[in-house]
Amino acid sequence: MAVSDEASTAILELLDSQRAVAIDREIDTRRGRIDRNLRQIEEWRQEITRELASLRIEQQMLDIALETQGDRTYAEHLAAEWRQLKEHPRLIGAEVREATDNPELQSLILITTDDLRLHRSDTGESRWLGTFEIELTLATGSIKLRNLNTRRGGRDHPHVVDQRPCFGGHSDAFAQVMSNGDLFVLYELLIQYIETLNLEDEYGRYGAYWFEVDDERSPHPTGDRDGTHLRAVVA
Repeated sequence: MAVSDEASTAILELLDSQRAVAIDREIDTRRGRIDRNLRQIEEWRQEITRELASLRIEQQMLDIALETQGDRTYAEHLAAEWRQLKEHPRLIGAEVREATDNPELQSLILITTDDLRLHRSDTGESRWLGTFEIELTLATGSIKLRNLNTRRGGRDHPHVVDQRPCFGGHSDAFAQVMSNGDLFVLYELLIQYIETLNLEDEYGRYGAYWFEVDDERSPHPTGDRDGTHLRAVVA
């Protein structure tokens, strides 16, 4: 018995629709795989960027160590910088601890006041961040930032990942200040960095963790709302 034209047409329509669905599913599968790979590569790129910045700082620190062997000038400079820094109005504590990266080394731990605030340059809004613990390991140039009051989404700050700040285009400037041992300027820069949300940076979107909730403290007239001071000092 021959297949009727009507049945054949219906079968062709069915087969055509099934072929289209199969293609759609294949595209979705391939797109999903590509999206996952792109996210992974982006994470690797960000990690490489952080590692490069860290290595540049360490390289400069080692260069200075080689140049100043047997020279007390650098240590004297650090001591003078500390005498100035300890009087900073936004520093409330400091101590020496084992470095979290290497217990064989020692780190200088700086505790800020609890009035640090994160400022948005587009709306002028701000959110209370609280107190930060800043870990400086002078022997390696390592800088770590820990939020003691308002960690959000597993982060200490929108631009800080695993306690390591991503300085972006300012990495070399921070490396230079750190390697020079300019503690007072470094502290000023770090405070400005903590209080600035760079919306043009890829990490800027993580600011939503803080701005999607109501402010926990009344605004303080501190910090630099648009990061102008940060750019000026770095320049």
